Amino acid sequence: MSMKTPEAAALDLVARGAILKTYGAAEAGGHLDRHFLVGEFRWVTPDAFFWFTAHGDCLEDGHVLAFDTAAPHGDGSLTFKFQHRPVAVLAPIDAADVADVDDYRIAFSLWRETGPVIRPLIDRCFDRCTREPVGSMDFEAAIIAS
Repeated sequence: MSMKTPEAAALDLVARGAILKTYGAAEAGGHLDRHFLVGEFRWVTPDAFFWFTAHGDCLEDGHVLAFDTAAPHGDGSLTFKFQHRPVAVLAPIDAADVADVDDYRIAFSLWRETGPVIRPLIDRCFDRCTREPVGSMDFEAAIIAS
């Protein structure tokens, strides 16, 4: 059995319901880790992707993350690293590091029904997030790694 490419694995994860955990820089003694229920996922380049947060309703709900490597794990999750540091993990809802897995499952189920309604917003957001050449984009990873 062959392993899926990170590109195919990520798309499969998101289609079944996935949570993206981004690791933030330490600030005031804590970390700015965030969890996103992924509503839309698109590859920008082989080392950058766009995601739109499920149930989002504005342009700020779209993000781009740049990374150097993507490593698959046995539970189906993918870890993305930037400059050798983990910056994000894309995981199936059931394997995600969240306390309220049932809430995320319900939210994803609802998103499958309501998400297509805001497709024009997601497309505008994607265009806005990817307007600049990849090398000059304000990537989440650049913020996280600083």
